[in-house]
Amino acid sequence: MKTAVDRIGTGKARQVNARFAAMASHYMFETNFCNPASGWEKGRVKKNVQDARRRL
Repeated sequence: MKTAVDRIGTGKARQVNARFAAMASHYMFETNFCNPASGWEKGRVKKNVQDARRRL
């Protein structure tokens, strides 16, 4: 998501936008970004979101 990340580092290291970091802090969630060229990671993230919604 280009609006949330200012710079992509090596591996999963990201420099997050200040406004996005403030929003994450306010709503108390951790950022967990997928690698740009690894489409197989997206399904795992979506499944985790789906399971969390069911638990709520």
